[in-house]
Amino acid sequence: MSAFPPSIKEFVNFDKPESGGIFFFSTPERYIFKCFKTELREIAAKSGGEELYCFDPDDQQNAVSEAIGAAREISFFGTGKVVLLNLPEKLAESDQKALDSYIDRSEFANYLIVFITSIDKRSKFYKRLQKLNKNYFEVEPPTTAELKGFIKKSLSPVTADDEIYNFFLNSPNRDMFYISNEIDKLRLYAESRGKQSVSYSEADALLNELSEQKIFKILDFLIRKQIPQAIRLYRETIILETEQRVNSVMLSMFFKHFEALLAGKIMKNEGRQGDFFSYMQEKRIFYMRNNAMAVVDSYKNREITNALSRLSQIETGMKGAENAKLTSTTEEIEIFMAEFFR
Repeated sequence: MSAFPPSIKEFVNFDKPESGGIFFFSTPERYIFKCFKTELREIAAKSGGEELYCFDPDDQQNAVSEAIGAAREISFFGTGKVVLLNLPEKLAESDQKALDSYIDRSEFANYLIVFITSIDKRSKFYKRLQKLNKNYFEVEPPTTAELKGFIKKSLSPVTADDEIYNFFLNSPNRDMFYISNEIDKLRLYAESRGKQSVSYSEADALLNELSEQKIFKILDFLIRKQIPQAIRLYRETIILETEQRVNSVMLSMFFKHFEALLAGKIMKNEGRQGDFFSYMQEKRIFYMRNNAMAVVDSYKNREITNALSRLSQIETGMKGAENAKLTSTTEEIEIFMAEFFR
């Protein structure tokens, strides 16, 4: 990869006639797919360009078969189609067979672009994809050098000192949505003050909010059911910071988490699962980027409302309400983590 994020044109030739077919992209880094989608919209918008169609199983019941059907149809107006298919983490066997069948009978006037966030590498479907040297691409997250180049380019025309680069390069949270957002904050901070450069000492408070780093890592542990690791990191964070500061942020993030789960339930019932990922990006819930709907489905509505009720009790106790029958807030938060993230 010459630069991060890569261009989808590095993998697919959209300019050469009859160079279409089906193309699979697999990556754990959703930010790459976001950039690919932006490029595809630009390709479709250009004069004489291709028509763009998007299909998502979260929004459409028969998305795979409909995407294949759209890719088979030849346009009457001589323009090609770009059909975009977002695949869920677990693909039904019937959908795997349908895609497998289309591989050998692709319509080369159109492009069927398939995005896969996660795939079972033990499956026959994965082994089939591996044989498609020119049609299946596993796109890796950025290397250290690529990430450094991305930071420099995204900050431009503002420059940064080495400590800012080290902050991102050594961060345990290498999610590119998070990094991109933090870099945007830095650039806006510098530009709003008329600065051509920014140092880590100037941006320390902006970059080291608990909600952005340590608490996200705790939540990442929790949704992976790694409760002991989450509690251990929580205790270490309290040692380094004050209980008052840590616990207020913890409660705020827990409220945001369970409110997001409730929103996910509602959106799914209304057939708007695709909106949930936009909701997560807006609310900056990066830690659920790869398994959001699986986490939502693992809870019943009653469990979510019970968790929110319990959080309200803990928050009331933290604020010193006399009728709150609680132990210390720290102990209550540990109990909450063990009870509601089991």
